[in-house]
Amino acid sequence: MRARDILSLLIGAVMIVLYFAVVLPGVGPALTSPLLVALYWIVVAVFVAPPMARLLSEKLLGSVFGERAGKITREYSKAKGLAAQGRFEEAIEEFRRGLEKEPDNVMLRLEIAEIYSREMKDYRGAISELEECLKLNLGETQGASILNRMADLYEINLGDTEAAVAALRTIRERWPGTRLAERAQERIEATGGETHNPG
Repeated sequence: MRARDILSLLIGAVMIVLYFAVVLPGVGPALTSPLLVALYWIVVAVFVAPPMARLLSEKLLGSVFGERAGKITREYSKAKGLAAQGRFEEAIEEFRRGLEKEPDNVMLRLEIAEIYSREMKDYRGAISELEECLKLNLGETQGASILNRMADLYEINLGDTEAAVAALRTIRERWPGTRLAERAQERIEATGGETHNPG
């Protein structure tokens, strides 16, 4: 958390403690008046809610994209801005600066791969970045998604059906018996790579 958020939480916590220590035990109705209650909630909204929302959103992002995705870095935000301006080489350099700090950050590598494929039409470069992702300890959903993306690039963009089938076979071999493996097999069969499901 940022220092500013910590300070806001501390101020908010002190105000809440004072409220419960002074206002609620008070003997007169004036101390529990709607005005003081409203003031209490204003303090909560101004000082406590924003940093808590940021903290919870970071935790939520971590749980949703948690398979080695890593936190969103300053380099990530800057790189996204550069990419939006069409400054793709600079964006890639900024993403790589983020990778120097977080080499296991899958999200950063996926962003680089997408710039290579979507914006620069450098499909080999994109595949190279995706291969680096596969060296990490990925969960089956994320791993299969990356391999499927590689298969797309090989088949659609490079016309290399054999390499596409090889990527799909990797899904089948790494996670046998799963729905992901079944879908990979269906794709293999659709390309004419195989007409049966071994083992």
